[in-house]
Amino acid sequence: MHRIKGFVRFEEEKGKVNLFQYTYGVPSYYPQDIAFKNHFVVIGENLDSREVYSQFKDLENKY
Repeated sequence: MHRIKGFVRFEEEKGKVNLFQYTYGVPSYYPQDIAFKNHFVVIGENLDSREVYSQFKDLENKY
């Protein structure tokens, strides 16, 4: 099992920040009043940190 938590912005919602959580296969988004920087924490067993980083960079560059 993996868990992800962090702050994200979506292009469709200019300037708004969301708290993102992913656990047990369910993603959740919660609007925030404070403008946190984009940031993710990935928690799980047997993760290859370089591979996780590479996949997030690929996703970031795609959009």
